[in-house]
Amino acid sequence: MTPAPAIPDRADRSTFVIRSLAQDDWRKNFHVPEMVAALVNVYSNAVSAFNDAVSAAASAITATTQATNAAASAVSASGSALTAINAPGTSATSITSATIGTGSKSLTIQTGKSLVPGMWIVAANTAAPSANQMTGSIDSYNSGTGALVFTVPAGAYKGSGTFTAWTVSLTSMPGTNDMPILQNSQSAAYTFALTDTGKHILHPSADTTARIFTIPANSSVAFPIGSPITIVNQASAGTLTIAITSDTMTMMGSGATGSRTLPANNIATLLKVTSTAWVITGSSGLA
Repeated sequence: MTPAPAIPDRADRSTFVIRSLAQDDWRKNFHVPEMVAALVNVYSNAVSAFNDAVSAAASAITATTQATNAAASAVSASGSALTAINAPGTSATSITSATIGTGSKSLTIQTGKSLVPGMWIVAANTAAPSANQMTGSIDSYNSGTGALVFTVPAGAYKGSGTFTAWTVSLTSMPGTNDMPILQNSQSAAYTFALTDTGKHILHPSADTTARIFTIPANSSVAFPIGSPITIVNQASAGTLTIAITSDTMTMMGSGATGSRTLPANNIATLLKVTSTAWVITGSSGLA
């Protein structure tokens, strides 16, 4: 702002007129225009500040809306996750106390799951799944009560300890480099079960009595196509007869069908190739 000239003094007649003219000139050419410009600038700044405030309020409303939508999405996702756990499927959770290690394990999971004997699952501690987990073959599952029993073979677990929070999911059968083939020892006549898939059935040396191991009909026990079963007749054990009911078992090489005999100190492997057909092959004693 341009400073104002000296104020006229009526007592000083020699400068009164000059100072009055200077004051008038200052008001017309400097003071009024500069005041108007200042007021315009103040008004412009006020309008800008108002617009900024309106924009900030709109942004706050948008942020609140987005936060509300995010919260709604989180609630929806949580509900979907709960539905997925409780709906039929192959994933589940459990709060049963269980200790990491080999052997038979029991958990109570959600009901109505699509789990059957012979499937492989991994039960992982929910808090540290990569550090504490067990992989096993399902022995039984009660879809009405949620009772799940599975067997963990040697080497098929990580970590240690007892936990009460588990996440259960379907997995593939571990490869031969990961774990040994599970054993089912039988010293009496025996009919193969779904839980024998991928296992070896041992007829031990201690049982010198001849026994019959039988493949059940597909109509009674529907092994999945591709199911392998190995039979080991240990040295000094009684001769085994590997029989089949209404389905077909073909000996590889000879093409012969029907029951086969497996003397002591011999091994044979069964493989299901269609819904009602199995093939068998083995060591030289298989006949």
